[in-house]
Amino acid sequence: HIQVGRFHDAQTLAEQRIASDGNDAEAAALRDQAVKGLTGLAAQKVAAAEAAAKAAGATDQDRLALADAYFGAGSYVDAADLYGRLPKEMRTREVRLRPARALAWSSHPTAAARLYADLLSAGSTPAVKPQDGRTLSAMGSSALALRLLTGDYSAEPSTPAARAPA
Repeated sequence: HIQVGRFHDAQTLAEQRIASDGNDAEAAALRDQAVKGLTGLAAQKVAAAEAAAKAAGATDQDRLALADAYFGAGSYVDAADLYGRLPKEMRTREVRLRPARALAWSSHPTAAARLYADLLSAGSTPAVKPQDGRTLSAMGSSALALRLLTGDYSAEPSTPAARAPA
């Protein structure tokens, strides 16, 4: 998998081997190679997106691509900042959800909770996942987490959506 650039698959398989045998040095080395490959790919995407966003005549779409590249590379604060500066017409449900997640994952719970609350008060229920509810709950926003997950269940009843608030 590593030889053909399928770093995520290689990392997943290596982690499965490590889970079954924590002393598997070969699997650990493969995992490290895969992580290095993923990091390199993310850095390439960020560099290309930065060049496009800084070029003369850069568009809002270029800035969105840069925010997405930062998000994918784990530069969550930079991503949240760029998402916040996009014009209103570009802020789809997913684009409005990403800065909330980015801020939550970068230890900015107050700002993240505010963005999640804004999403709820706007009446739109973004494609919230149980992980968002767990994140909010861990940040100390249990009431907001329950509102979010209950709305998710109401929009699309399913067993996972029913279990999430529990």
